[in-house]
Amino acid sequence: MDSDKKRWLASLVALNAAQAADVASSYGQAEANPVMRSVGGRFGGRGVAIKAATVAGLDLLQAKTPKHRKLWTILNLAAAPVVGYVAARNARRR
Repeated sequence: MDSDKKRWLASLVALNAAQAADVASSYGQAEANPVMRSVGGRFGGRGVAIKAATVAGLDLLQAKTPKHRKLWTILNLAAAPVVGYVAARNARRR
């Protein structure tokens, strides 16, 4: 495996871990995004399904466009700490 692919995979793991932390810290809490809200205005099954589909779609898009690995790596590494910050903020609000 070449070094670009290793870096991209590491960046993808970082972003997906941050997304998972965001889901875990949001579950059962009030949700500001109306698309992600379940009945009752909370982040629940609907939000998890939408988030999982979005993450899976992004992962698939990235896997299918290897010529853009360097760009994906940069974007993933830029997004991961932002999503991680949101997860940490959510966790503090519990």
